[in-house]
Amino acid sequence: MPKVTEDVQATDLVYCRLLIKAFNMRTKLFTLLGMFLAVTSQAQFIQQLTVIPANPTTADHVQIIVDAGFPSGSCDEHTQMGGFVNASRYDASTLHCLGMLSFICYDADTFDLGVLAAGNYTFFVTVDAGGLPAPCTPGIVPGAFDSILFSVTSATGISDPESPVFSVRPNPATDFLQISAALPYGELFCYDAHGRLLWTQHVTDSGRISLTGLNTGMYFLQYVGGGVQSSPVKFIKAD
Repeated sequence: MPKVTEDVQATDLVYCRLLIKAFNMRTKLFTLLGMFLAVTSQAQFIQQLTVIPANPTTADHVQIIVDAGFPSGSCDEHTQMGGFVNASRYDASTLHCLGMLSFICYDADTFDLGVLAAGNYTFFVTVDAGGLPAPCTPGIVPGAFDSILFSVTSATGISDPESPVFSVRPNPATDFLQISAALPYGELFCYDAHGRLLWTQHVTDSGRISLTGLNTGMYFLQYVGGGVQSSPVKFIKAD
């Protein structure tokens, strides 16, 4: 009987050790899962979109640089895709696979649009994030989204006059915009976030622009006059 008792006690001890090991493994799994959810539930963000070169012509190779930030690192493992959905709109997306290091990670994605015909173009991009290892799937937070409107001018071999530069305030705005610089006689073109022309307006001495009739959202203003045109200026119409 003592021998049987010792065997039972030894078996119980092994069983207890297995239970403790299983509990510790489960704890580690829950910890890793919590860290993964923390990573994928925080929002990535887009810092800026940059057109290269700044004032492209029909002789230039156009690229868009997407500078984005992520809630953890590393963040350089990524996939990207994009293409023209019509003659003037380019849709792009990028998915970054994130590590679990606690710091804000920054990375830049380059989209090559090639040599473009003269005209106005809109570039849209969505930046998603998931957890390493790659390939990864997007997390539970919707991807950050932004767009930029730019123009390609004809390459004539003759230097154009310097394009006028202006900004608007307040931004966001509710009822009106005030142009920050005096522009020569010409036209202002207002585009929505999809690159559609909404209206044109003569430049006035006051530089005041009414926003009556515009819904809440993102828009672009572009000046054209005297044979030159400005880069589009983004503004937000608020409630």
